[in-house]
Amino acid sequence: MPLPLPNSGLGWHRTLVGMVSKFAVLGSPIAHSLSPIIHAAAYKALDLDWSYEKFDLAGSQFDEFMKFKSNDFRGFSVTMPLKEQAFKFAKGADSVSQLTNLSNTLLRTENGWVAFNTDVYGIEQTLRVLSSPDIRNILIIGSGATARSAAVAVSRKFAQAGVSILGRNSERVEEFEQFALGLGIIVAKFDSQQTFDLTISTVPAAAFESFEQSLRKVSDLGTLFDVAYNPWPSAAAQFWQKIGSDQISGINMLVWQAIAQIRIFVSGNLEAKLQNEAELASLMLEAAAAVLN
Repeated sequence: MPLPLPNSGLGWHRTLVGMVSKFAVLGSPIAHSLSPIIHAAAYKALDLDWSYEKFDLAGSQFDEFMKFKSNDFRGFSVTMPLKEQAFKFAKGADSVSQLTNLSNTLLRTENGWVAFNTDVYGIEQTLRVLSSPDIRNILIIGSGATARSAAVAVSRKFAQAGVSILGRNSERVEEFEQFALGLGIIVAKFDSQQTFDLTISTVPAAAFESFEQSLRKVSDLGTLFDVAYNPWPSAAAQFWQKIGSDQISGINMLVWQAIAQIRIFVSGNLEAKLQNEAELASLMLEAAAAVLN
């Protein structure tokens, strides 16, 4: 397990000045990732002379890549299926990574690679459009890595809400329930007689179909937040359109977790805001929309 970050953090980030300014996203599949598009848009807006690439890496290739091919890079975005490996690989990790055992960001420092989880921040920012008092019951679809980040965001933003889980793998569902209990959330099993104010789908678009039969039995599923975004509308979003309920695309999460990553890449500090972040998010969303359309 990675060591936590030092309290000051300064010692870990002192060598950032003058280092190479190459970044990339790692994961598989990665061909259709929009991360290079939105990062490039942000770098241009911030007048940063940085580059951003993508590498398709399976889990078995991660350690070798980091050992032999990462020296020219200052930081990485990390997507599935590498988030657990990134956390375990790092020499230090932020508190959210420590909580979830997941990291989607790696930063090179003088003491080695440091890991961060900006997915939780991305989810929190995306859900700002929803009013907390109106969210009383939440359904989370899926029980994997992203579901853990969603649970942390829910525990922070909708602390009084009830949470239910709908998953296919009973062992993973049980693991999720234990994780959520550590956050102070008592997770209920899915009940089709229950109604929901918010549903968070954390499963890939291709996997959503297996849940449709169960969801059809629910009289009110509330607003959908789907972490999927390409293509959009996703399978889940199309289902919500048919029942006449609102949908929120995962592209918003992608943009806001990327903004948090860029904070880290700039200063080594997730809390150090960039200039005009709302305008920056709009530019990144426009860049993504141009490709998606």
